[in-house]
Amino acid sequence: LTNGADGLLADPSKGTRWYRKAAAAGNTDAAFELGWAFENGLGAPRDPITAARWYKRAIDAGNINAINNLGYLYANGTGVPRDEERAVALYRQAADLGVTAAMANLGWMLENGIGTAQNTADAVQWYNQAANAGEPQAMLNLGWLYLSGFDIPADANAALTWFKRAYAAGRTEALSY
Repeated sequence: LTNGADGLLADPSKGTRWYRKAAAAGNTDAAFELGWAFENGLGAPRDPITAARWYKRAIDAGNINAINNLGYLYANGTGVPRDEERAVALYRQAADLGVTAAMANLGWMLENGIGTAQNTADAVQWYNQAANAGEPQAMLNLGWLYLSGFDIPADANAALTWFKRAYAAGRTEALSY
């Protein structure tokens, strides 16, 4: 219902109602989806404070993707106080559990020294792990690092390879590189 499926028209409000029922019954994925709905205003009013609460519930129930999303809220001070160090800790926790988006987010924080000491070598390691698992943002970030030669040897061929992979994964902005 949230996105529409074969034979169903998209109705995010109805989808959110079903997520509430499922979350009340203990479904961790539904708690995560409610966090997403409130974070993005999909079938619910945009309310980052409520989003953070749902992500915390989902984490407590064992949803590892919610760890990454809560980290994003802390990194940006959205619905929670801005705490970049906590964001890094959450990204690292989720990345260690295999969440590819968290690997890319942790790489970004390491690359830019946000909430942690700058460490491009570690950023490249996390980007590689995420990119090889199919994470398009990590592919773009690797392409940029190889193109710019920022703290790693510049390698135009590697950059082109990563930009092509990012484009194939749906990131059309990779064409501009």
